[in-house]
Amino acid sequence: MHTLTIIRMVLLLLFLSPFGSMQAQSFFHLIEDFNPTGQSQIYSVEADSQYIYVIGDYIDSARTNIWMFYAVYDYTGRQVIYDTLPGVNVRNLYNSRTIKMFKKSKGCYYCFYFYSDSNYVGYNYLVELDFLNQKIKRAAKLLHMKYGTVTYMTYDQKNKITLISYLNHRTLPKEKRGSMNIIEMDTLLQTTRVLSFFKKGVYPFHISINPDSSYTIIGDEHLVRDSARKKYTTFIVYMKIGPDGTILKYFRHPFPETRGHVAFGIDAASYTVVRDERGRFYIGFVHEKRNMQTTDAMGWQQNDFPYVMSYSREFDTLFWHTPMLRPHTYTAPGIEQASMCGSSDGSGYVTAGDMAFVNEVDTFQYGEAFAFKVSPQGDSLWFHTYATPQYEAPDSILFSQIRFVRPTPYGYVLAGTQSDRAAHKYHSVIIHVDFDGCLVPGCLVSTRDVAGLGKEQQLFRAGPNPFTDQLYLSCLETRVDRCPVKLYDLSGHLVYHTQIRPVRDRQYILSLAAYLEPGTYFLSIESAAGEVIFTQMMVKR
Repeated sequence: MHTLTIIRMVLLLLFLSPFGSMQAQSFFHLIEDFNPTGQSQIYSVEADSQYIYVIGDYIDSARTNIWMFYAVYDYTGRQVIYDTLPGVNVRNLYNSRTIKMFKKSKGCYYCFYFYSDSNYVGYNYLVELDFLNQKIKRAAKLLHMKYGTVTYMTYDQKNKITLISYLNHRTLPKEKRGSMNIIEMDTLLQTTRVLSFFKKGVYPFHISINPDSSYTIIGDEHLVRDSARKKYTTFIVYMKIGPDGTILKYFRHPFPETRGHVAFGIDAASYTVVRDERGRFYIGFVHEKRNMQTTDAMGWQQNDFPYVMSYSREFDTLFWHTPMLRPHTYTAPGIEQASMCGSSDGSGYVTAGDMAFVNEVDTFQYGEAFAFKVSPQGDSLWFHTYATPQYEAPDSILFSQIRFVRPTPYGYVLAGTQSDRAAHKYHSVIIHVDFDGCLVPGCLVSTRDVAGLGKEQQLFRAGPNPFTDQLYLSCLETRVDRCPVKLYDLSGHLVYHTQIRPVRDRQYILSLAAYLEPGTYFLSIESAAGEVIFTQMMVKR
């Protein structure tokens, strides 16, 4: 690169991106290793006006034990607190989707998860964890063989904790397998009441308490159509349970646009449920028909049905069901909606999860995290994916799994795991985005807005500026070929190089801590033919 060209770029970029507009980084993507010799995963996340709270586990260096940990971050992405849960050293941790936190007071949460000890005895473990003072205030164990597996917990801020559990242990009589328990506990984590009831074929995944002290349970029911071929007819189930354990109401609804007649394995769908202050339900799910391998014109498998739905408080009215906005140029993804939350500004509901891409032999090759937002009226607002350039490299088997999404005062925080299957490593991931799902504010640009931008601005957004260890690229347009991404120093030396495949609404994370010293750099993105299609001056702090 000639010196004259560099000077021209400096003048142009100073004009386009003045230093006066630079802001401190508040939206971030973190990849954390909570144990340098082990592997870690985050299972749950919560947030308040000051901090982000996470809980997860890591495998020790000997790969013999799993240790639970918790951590606290501020909104610059700085880790404030980290510690292991004292005495919580487990042999196996199961059903990570049930690991959840419910706020008791500022920095203090009720947390529960299911695990087995060194003798392979299963427990539901419930703790009152004070993150900020780094201590467990109280703890309780519920024996799996007695109470079953807790699938959901709610805390109603009225000194009552309510859990729903599912019993399917092999020691139970066959006619009792599949029974359910409603377990009530006080704030001292003492069990005060257990209600048992049975509904054949129903699996619960949500419980809430009604004003009349009855309980609402949302679950699914699988009716066997062909046991040899593992085919089921599957329904969404609503049950209202009286204070005495009587089933007062029971509704069974087919999934929208499938009429219930789907080939469906019991573990082949993912659900997430939110209930608003009016009592309405919002459900995100993915329906998977495993006996079909065809794809539609968009490249999606016809056996994937990702939807968000809204039901009335009595579950007798389906207000709307909205298909997830389909991304561009994807091929046969497997989709999981792992979590959903309402927005702190009341603007809608965000569901988050991951999309797996498969090769010819039907093994996971790579995947990326996503977030999708709908309005309270069911309008599709935006869809974004979050990826690193390495995730689609030919020799990589990277997979990002989002376990939880929660609202913050500034947007949303997503947390989960990034696995590098080639290196057999798992890393914890935390992503904080704004209300538009953007790591780079302004990434959500409508077609009309794009038409009014300059040619270069129509393609990418880059930020934050200045940045620290990571730089984010938001793609505003889909391009067929891979595009080289380059960073030059002020002398014109190439200091970083990678390639991306731009897809509209995809946001790339460039990890640059190992490549760059603090200073000023020129970001250049080229087409496959070598034409420079985007430039911007960036400052690393």
